[in-house]
Amino acid sequence: MLFKFPKPSQNQLDLESRILTEKRKEQQILLFKKYYAKFRLLILILLITCISFLLFDTFQNSVSIQNLHIIENNKKNKTLPEFFVSAYLPQVPSAASAHSSSLVELNNGKLLAIWFAGSREGAADVALWSSTLNKDGWSPPKLVIDRENLAGSLFSQVRKIGNPLLFVDKVNPQKIHLWFVSVGVGGWAGSSINHTFSDDNGETWYKPTKLQISPFLNISNLVRTPPIQFDNGYIGLPIYHEFIKKFGEFIVLNADGKHIISQKFMPLYNNISAIQPSLIVDDNTIFALLRNSGKIAENNINNYIQKVISKDNGITWDFDNLPHSEVKIRNFSSSIATLKLPSGNWLLVANSDASRNFLDLYLSKDKGKNWQLVKHLENAMEYQKNPLYKKDNVLEHEFSYPSIILGKDNRIHLTYTWNRKTIKYVTFSEQWLSSN
Repeated sequence: MLFKFPKPSQNQLDLESRILTEKRKEQQILLFKKYYAKFRLLILILLITCISFLLFDTFQNSVSIQNLHIIENNKKNKTLPEFFVSAYLPQVPSAASAHSSSLVELNNGKLLAIWFAGSREGAADVALWSSTLNKDGWSPPKLVIDRENLAGSLFSQVRKIGNPLLFVDKVNPQKIHLWFVSVGVGGWAGSSINHTFSDDNGETWYKPTKLQISPFLNISNLVRTPPIQFDNGYIGLPIYHEFIKKFGEFIVLNADGKHIISQKFMPLYNNISAIQPSLIVDDNTIFALLRNSGKIAENNINNYIQKVISKDNGITWDFDNLPHSEVKIRNFSSSIATLKLPSGNWLLVANSDASRNFLDLYLSKDKGKNWQLVKHLENAMEYQKNPLYKKDNVLEHEFSYPSIILGKDNRIHLTYTWNRKTIKYVTFSEQWLSSN
């Protein structure tokens, strides 16, 4: 049996159409209110962050640092014979990735390295691991801190752990500082810096605390490169920011490494982003070489390392005698490391290509005005020549994030990321740099 339904009248159709239109308007209004509230919150966060940066940048503690003296590594120019030795640090079990090492020489003469390792950079299973070099070689990796332990110490959410930075206190050599990056929400732009220390050569570490750099949100603070120290124990720590604009900053901490005495932003050459300032002290002047973090392009003339200086212990920073504010070494957003040698020469470790396939050593004999390429430390093409090497794509190799120190016996020690699989260690003499 077929049923015949009455055809709706035009009035009914108009009513249904109006009801549907009203519902759509209500949904649109709800969506607008929802996203408008988020937008206002974002604007508020941006304003608070900018204001906090400005307030802290202009703030100076009543204790003046201008009359302090920087502790320099003025070691005798003891000539060592030409030598070069390399080794790989032990891999962390079940960790597919290793990156961003930091290296120091302990008061007992041993070397201590710390890096982060996990399934990949930024993963929840990433933790900080350490290894010590003794007469038997590098010790098995030892867990320093993971995400869960840090969250319990800070009583806050920790999404991931990043760059570590070691420093042996020059006033109290038994004390080893460790600063490291963590993120509570978002990416690296939402980072904070944490501090802990050890007084037993890195065997155990005290409960970490968060470094309060900004009075409000305290985000977008990262650390990577070693600090300097003043004769009263104050520590000059180079940090950097990646929120809105990428730039470097120099903060002075009190002797315990936890509280800020002063801080100052570093200028950007041609307003090009630059981060991870690497410091060299020469004749009571602080030189900072910064990793280029601007637009990355092979044909971009601005892809160079930047250089700024301070002649008043970091209170003010300026460019170094234009046009020398750019180090004429190409840098495609790769971390660098610097070191003043006993001879007075400067050593620079850097990637000079966009793919990090090459890790090179440069030498300057005129305080960073001119640089000479002296060694190709790593060359991905060399691995292609190995018949046991099965990968077809040379770009799969990466040699990056160097950490360099000068030993008490004038040996140069260097660690760096090797292909994101492990950390490689090399040691050599200054004499080796000039050899064929």
